[in-house]
Amino acid sequence: MPLTPSFGDKIAAKIVALYAAGEEQLYRFLAKSLQGERGSGANWAARMIIKVGPVRVGVQRILDRLHGESRVMVTEAIRQAWENGRNAALDDIPDERVPVFNVDGASARAAEELNQRLVETRPRAAESATSIYRQVIEDVTRDQSITSEASRKRLVQRALDRFARDGITSFIDRRGRQYDLVSYAEQAVRTAVSEGEINAYMQQLVAAGIDLVVISDVPQACAVCEPYESRILSITGATRAAIWVDPETGRTRSVPVYATLAEARAAGLWHPNCRHVAKGWTPDSPLPPPADPPDPEGYKATQRLRALERRVRRGKRVLAAAMSPEAETAARRRIRGVQAQIRDHIARTGVQRRRDREQLHRGYESTPDVPRSTD
Repeated sequence: MPLTPSFGDKIAAKIVALYAAGEEQLYRFLAKSLQGERGSGANWAARMIIKVGPVRVGVQRILDRLHGESRVMVTEAIRQAWENGRNAALDDIPDERVPVFNVDGASARAAEELNQRLVETRPRAAESATSIYRQVIEDVTRDQSITSEASRKRLVQRALDRFARDGITSFIDRRGRQYDLVSYAEQAVRTAVSEGEINAYMQQLVAAGIDLVVISDVPQACAVCEPYESRILSITGATRAAIWVDPETGRTRSVPVYATLAEARAAGLWHPNCRHVAKGWTPDSPLPPPADPPDPEGYKATQRLRALERRVRRGKRVLAAAMSPEAETAARRRIRGVQAQIRDHIARTGVQRRRDREQLHRGYESTPDVPRSTD
């Protein structure tokens, strides 16, 4: 069977859902903590500031459980990804009597590396969540329009909504771009799963004496990957051309190798969310068909759908932070509004809707417990 990075989406989904559930737990905990004290003004703020310590402990407890559960899941997911990649290659190899690549060492190292990357996000995520609590209090205290407890609650909700839309920051890259807890985990996990599948697939092919793969042609490909569609690549870089025999005429022709696997990857092939398939190719295989013409408008439509999906997920984070029935109603109304835009976009462009990408949990049930409120 051919291998694609999207093949591992189901492997990564439970881990991503775990982080989404953990982030939702954090917002529910913050919302519960912020609505605990009655009153308004300086006295209210002073009572809330005293609780920063207990709030920090509660946040850390959620993150500790999140990363503890994540570690076990990551180790199993990465091993499964490497096994899937190797087995996919074995399915594609005509000769059944070939050396079988042992994935144990490589998968264990890859899992440990990913676990370390995820653990390193914990201090920043804890500080980000605790800072949200402090910043909401400061924003509400500075507002001079508060005249009652009811108006204070409205301002707390408004401030918490703003932070919920942005997410809990867990990573800042070298360019200063911020990633929320779930987005960073999703990118890291899906990348590691894809790399595991691809690396195991390629290493098994090489172990069987196969050095060439052909890259698939997919609809709405991005400009980075489009040049490699229906092209033949060399895994090791040792092969620059192959002699192909036409089974109907018996004539031979030289088939050029477009690039090495390393060159294609360095140029961006198999970036996060890439949908291209790699399949082992030998001179006995059919020639790959020509790639379809580029579809830049289709790609733009797909990217527009991804943006709308992110807005739905932001709306659901705001829903998780709702402290009253009125706030819940408003959040649900905004979510329905964006989902209506998605339906209209799909009807106009024909792109396929991915309802799972609009979810926070994606079906994961075993979420960390919410610590008791500090009230």
